[in-house]
Amino acid sequence: MPVAYAAMILASAWLSHFAILINDVFLLRWQADHLSLHAPESFFNGFFPIGYPLILHAATITGNPVLCMILFQIALAPLYVTLVYRLFVRLFPSISGERWRSAAIALPLVLFAPPVIHAILSAMPDFFAALTVLVGCHFLIRERRWDFLLAGMCVGLGCLFRSHILALLVTISLSILLFQDGRRLRAFTGFCIGAIPFVIIQGLVQVWSGHGFFENAQAFNIWKTMHGMDWSNPPALNQASAISLIGENMGLFVPAVGNWLLRYSFYFIPFVGVLALSVFRVRIGTLAMPRSLVSLAAAALMYLVITAAGVSVSAFTPILPIAAVCVIPLMEYALSGTSLRFRDRTISTVATLVWIASVTGIVIFTMREAARVNDYTNIERMLQLDSRSDAQTPNERALTIYTDDYDFYFPGLQYQAPRNTGGWGEVGLPGYFKEFPHIRNAPAETEHDDLIKNSIAWTIYRTPPYDPQGYESVRSDTSRFRLMFHTPFHEVYRVEEHIGAAVPR
Repeated sequence: MPVAYAAMILASAWLSHFAILINDVFLLRWQADHLSLHAPESFFNGFFPIGYPLILHAATITGNPVLCMILFQIALAPLYVTLVYRLFVRLFPSISGERWRSAAIALPLVLFAPPVIHAILSAMPDFFAALTVLVGCHFLIRERRWDFLLAGMCVGLGCLFRSHILALLVTISLSILLFQDGRRLRAFTGFCIGAIPFVIIQGLVQVWSGHGFFENAQAFNIWKTMHGMDWSNPPALNQASAISLIGENMGLFVPAVGNWLLRYSFYFIPFVGVLALSVFRVRIGTLAMPRSLVSLAAAALMYLVITAAGVSVSAFTPILPIAAVCVIPLMEYALSGTSLRFRDRTISTVATLVWIASVTGIVIFTMREAARVNDYTNIERMLQLDSRSDAQTPNERALTIYTDDYDFYFPGLQYQAPRNTGGWGEVGLPGYFKEFPHIRNAPAETEHDDLIKNSIAWTIYRTPPYDPQGYESVRSDTSRFRLMFHTPFHEVYRVEEHIGAAVPR
């Protein structure tokens, strides 16, 4: 199974031309390229800890750090599958016997869930955070003398890859105090001692870079939760904290979070179900409800409620294996009260259909991404780009590119992205705004002036556009912007009156 899964993921990545699926990697790469011990401020990121930029920085020796990390994450896929299945077996030893059918249905829920596929197939830190948390879960359910210390170390390591793992540290600690039988204080202390060094490391990096120990830009995500987001024109929140924004806008915050929880309620059902079965002491045939599973379910549920404030779907990634494990007792409970004559055959049929649907989804997903990357490649060829500097930095041909599409990149230029405006880079990366000043996207004459000032000769708009206001102003002003060609997904305009703007042959 692990090898087959890795082969499937590798084939999917290859057929999609190793597509980048989450655009955050572009800004993380920018930070990695600018890391310098002589510039401590380069180590601060308002949205991501230092772990992944450091790994990307080290991977630059390969010449293509993004592709290197994609391949590395795919190589780790067998380990991820093995750990997920071993978690099933540790919690329900009978899985290797009569319970295997329930596991066969639960397994694709975590292996093919969109957050996991995005994390493994793209060069993003979510996968590393999920992997360290998964290892920590194995130690948590063993409950031996040093296991809680080791679990704390694993989950704490995840804090160097994704900031929201801090919330998971808190909820696991609370869950240990609530559900651990006997010596719960020792278990709680061991877990915290294991995790704290990694929290301190990240905090000291932030202090060294000139920021607060726990300083971040999460107020941006709170604002997004309440008001939505115009990514081309992010709000100027200055030094506002997440707590102050919530306190000042409680009337907007509570219903916004409630709507998000309702929208993704299917992620909560397994945790709530396991806790309900535990509270009411429901018997599930001969299947015993492990206390450690109840503890993990409670921690995951509290974690989702906390992270809902930032409405980040990537927050699901670390706790998806726990959700899948929780599905097993719920299925057994649902089936234990029935008298289906062909119960085993029924479950096997359902499991087969779930796997077929999952694999079919991967195929459809791969073909869609391949078409997207082909579109990017065609534009790259039309613009005759030769190097990474052609995309963002002015050169003798003035071929600097701007786009409103935050997912756009040039496949032949080692995943180099063009210029864009807004996004979390302006808010969370010191020095980014200075290197790439904000480009006003309307009206057309204002955008034209900013593009000229930034030596930008070409603009690429996605259709339908991410930035409707900017797109409409550009396409209606033929004196300043000339439509040169279009593809199935984009329109490319030349910025008129730009000296040296080469015309594609």
